[in-house]
Amino acid sequence: MNEKRFNPPVRGRDLLVEGLLNAGYIEPAKDMVRKMVKQSCAPDVSTFNALIEAIWKYGEVDFCIDLYCEMKVVGHPPNRPVYTMLITMSGRGGRFVEAANYLMEMTEFGLMPLSRWFDLVTDGLKNNGKHDLARRIEQLEVSLRDT
Repeated sequence: MNEKRFNPPVRGRDLLVEGLLNAGYIEPAKDMVRKMVKQSCAPDVSTFNALIEAIWKYGEVDFCIDLYCEMKVVGHPPNRPVYTMLITMSGRGGRFVEAANYLMEMTEFGLMPLSRWFDLVTDGLKNNGKHDLARRIEQLEVSLRDT
């Protein structure tokens, strides 16, 4: 972008990325996000939310997780919508250990997960033979509900 003397502000770049995603140009949108971060023009929390949600719709789970990690690196604390997407994506993808980690991390940030997220994660863990971790997640839910 800079080579052609076109350097829009963050929100302008966000709109460009969203437009690319809406038109189905996933790879160019991902490249633009990478360039934004590389050029220290990192999106804000709401932008990360929108990008993760839009990219998730295309099944790009690993890229969404990369965005989530980048979000934390640039100093934006994840919020409930981000965790909702991460837990749902991980659960639907059979990555229940990751989903459990997001649940635990979410509570460390002081956010209260919904009961259905606990159910999704514990059921998935149990179905995959991870009974000890499922028990720990159930205990976490009980301890959070008691406070």
